[in-house]
Amino acid sequence: MALPTSGPIALSAVNAELGRSSTATISLGESAVRNLAGIASGAISLGQLYGKSTGTSITVTEGQYDTGGKVSFTYAGYSASGSSCSYVLGSASPTTFKGVAIKGIWSVNAGSTCLDFSGNQTGNASFLTGVTVNGTGLGTVPAGSYDPNLNITTYSFQVTAFDGVGYSTVVLK
Repeated sequence: MALPTSGPIALSAVNAELGRSSTATISLGESAVRNLAGIASGAISLGQLYGKSTGTSITVTEGQYDTGGKVSFTYAGYSASGSSCSYVLGSASPTTFKGVAIKGIWSVNAGSTCLDFSGNQTGNASFLTGVTVNGTGLGTVPAGSYDPNLNITTYSFQVTAFDGVGYSTVVLK
């Protein structure tokens, strides 16, 4: 999740953005903080961290599809043609992460959220290291599963993150 764009910034929030414990020792002059701020040398202040993020922010305009019937499933979020979701849903911007096409960021009310990326990403352990939706982390990133028929890698989290209404901010690291 990005740091606030106005108001006070707590050092605990900077630690969290850097993927650390909120109580970890931190200094404005250390390289990780300077990299986040985009300030290589010289004086640095908390104000230079407004809106900064270590991840890629994706805006998802949520779509929804309900299968109906006795056992109904509701799919929500963004899913393009070629995703592991059976339905085309919503939209996302941008639609790439680390130069790879995002084919879907979607949930099903059965209790899972899936992220689909083009190609085989399973051999790259650093490809996806963290996911937050509207400021809530989805937990440890599971191993990706490659589907050679669709030519996509899917990461499945055991949480429902989308409800099919409005917009969501997804931050990928």
